[in-house]
Amino acid sequence: MKALLKSNVVIVTCALLWCACVHAEEDIAYLAPGKQGYWQVWVMDTQGQQHRQLTHSAFDKNSLSWFPDGKRLLVNGSQGELHEVGLTGGKELPITMPLKGFIDASLAPDGKSVVFSLSTSDSVDDNNLWRLPLDGSDQQKLTNMRHMQHEPRWHPDGKTVYFLSGDGGEAHDIWALDLISGSKRQLTFNSLYNFDVVADTKGRLVFSSNRAGNYDLWLRESNGKLKQLTTDAALDAAPSWSPKGDAVVFQSTRDGAYNLWRLTLESGELTQLTQFTSGARKPLWRPQSAQGKSVL
Repeated sequence: MKALLKSNVVIVTCALLWCACVHAEEDIAYLAPGKQGYWQVWVMDTQGQQHRQLTHSAFDKNSLSWFPDGKRLLVNGSQGELHEVGLTGGKELPITMPLKGFIDASLAPDGKSVVFSLSTSDSVDDNNLWRLPLDGSDQQKLTNMRHMQHEPRWHPDGKTVYFLSGDGGEAHDIWALDLISGSKRQLTFNSLYNFDVVADTKGRLVFSSNRAGNYDLWLRESNGKLKQLTTDAALDAAPSWSPKGDAVVFQSTRDGAYNLWRLTLESGELTQLTQFTSGARKPLWRPQSAQGKSVL
């Protein structure tokens, strides 16, 4: 009897450890349609072997950010909704904010505030960037520029926000905003469309651009030197850095619909991570501080 009880304890313990290991390996969040057709939040391991749908609510999600603990995600809906979603259970907790209708919400590395794009006029190409603590206090307008400022993304140190600026015409360029001084610096100049810029801890930027004809991924070193990472007729976009900075995961139309791929920078090896006929997009690696931690 004792031996049987001991055996059962071992089995249960192993099952719990396996479950914790599985959840700890779910290091990439992304968007994909659920059964009802809405774009929902999913998570997977870095090899694309395990996929789990987190949300099931009846609205489209269009932007994701990890909280620094790696246990929760901030989700921006298509109508400006903000929700906090836990990896365990996928419960969606609405976050009430004093401003409405904002897009491209990006959570600060410390998890305390968001930056986003918002139009306060009747024009769809008249957005500026705002910063707002999650407690709803002390909203701050970060830019007051002509045309459209959008897709803000934080540097991991929380001191700089990168964003795109354009008039809806032939060029959307990358800018850097220093949050300490308020100064802005333009990083690309009339080089057609540049989108989905994201920084790593070394100050390197990876982004999507059609400067060479097709929408490919480009790397901008901290010294400003540019390197083309992908050369495919497909549309490559929405990259996200791995915690070590040795790879990026991104969305691509290489197999028809948008699906997710991992690019190892040193070798150039490409690995397809999703094969959904309905598509997958906006992948986001968990932050380095949360890697290897159980989210149970």
